[in-house]
Amino acid sequence: MEKGGHNFLQYELDGVYQKRIKVSGKEELPIVITAETSGMHTAWLYKAAEAHTGPIYIEKITGDGVKAIKKPEALLIEFTGNGITCGAAADPSEVPCGDDVYHDQHNAYYAYGARVARALKTNFIIGSVSGNRRISLREQQWVCDACGI
Repeated sequence: MEKGGHNFLQYELDGVYQKRIKVSGKEELPIVITAETSGMHTAWLYKAAEAHTGPIYIEKITGDGVKAIKKPEALLIEFTGNGITCGAAADPSEVPCGDDVYHDQHNAYYAYGARVARALKTNFIIGSVSGNRRISLREQQWVCDACGI
């Protein structure tokens, strides 16, 4: 991620989507994830923006009784493509379409590949960049519906 730029992480807690978290290239602030109840919990972290925003580096994860878990043994599907593949304009909940920078409405968690993979209980990788190819009229309608245009 460029110094001064930003990116997004998203996380699940116990299999339930929580929220996107804006990560800035100029800040080194801790990200705190809390559960409403005590006991054992499982958290999965995801990069929520497309590839052109660069990597996110996680320095460390700490907490009481934190243990690394293995990725579930399952089929791995790689989804490659354009904006609909990476979740472009899929989440205008925090920043309306047309405001701030283009990738602020991206959320790979809501991309079709991630949704398909979760439904099939498979592991997945999304490798895509918006504008990578011409999009169909159906995809254009999906993007317009997501942005309310």
